[in-house]
Amino acid sequence: MKLAKSGSRGVFWRASERGTQDLRRPGGVRERGDWWIRWSCPYGHLHRAQVGAKSVARTEAERHRLERPCPERQPKATAHLLADVIRDYLTDAKAHKRSYRDDARFGKVWSERFAGRTLDEITPGDVEKIRTARLETVAPGTVNRECGFLKHVFNVAMRDGRTDRNPVARLKLLREPSGRVRYLSDDEEARLMTALATDAERSRVLFLLNTGLRKSNS
Repeated sequence: MKLAKSGSRGVFWRASERGTQDLRRPGGVRERGDWWIRWSCPYGHLHRAQVGAKSVARTEAERHRLERPCPERQPKATAHLLADVIRDYLTDAKAHKRSYRDDARFGKVWSERFAGRTLDEITPGDVEKIRTARLETVAPGTVNRECGFLKHVFNVAMRDGRTDRNPVARLKLLREPSGRVRYLSDDEEARLMTALATDAERSRVLFLLNTGLRKSNS
């Protein structure tokens, strides 16, 4: 099929029933298709790309003519492991966050359960499955705090350009039991451990503090 003349260097028309544009051919016949661009890169390759509207194609053709990009040699986006991102976050948080010990505990939960997984591989469904499984051993409040930590880590990763999505963003908080829930401060926790008589008691209480285990399961 004869290509329609665009009047612009590197711009050509390609007919297609699934095209997004209309072209009026001689005789008033309308044809569906799209405007494309073509350019050569510094490596001698000829490239083509579908654009759509003619005005946009003209702009893109000029830009590609000047920049001469080579899609085959574009650097691939770096895949960031969640465990590495959490490690970097905790390294920064250790110096200035009072909640570092809690963050480290939450980070371990997610690093272990998403071991070997990159940020972009983790879906909202994955987080939901882990959250549901966690409810079998820890209280809803603990799960909410774990998910809140993961949400914040993803927000920081988005800020730093490591990902463009947050699978925890729309996850709703779990309903927690009525009544005031208060968490021990580091000083209160230290005094509690000192007051316990035996190593066995200290180990048991430390386990309860670190897991948020429900009273009925303790």
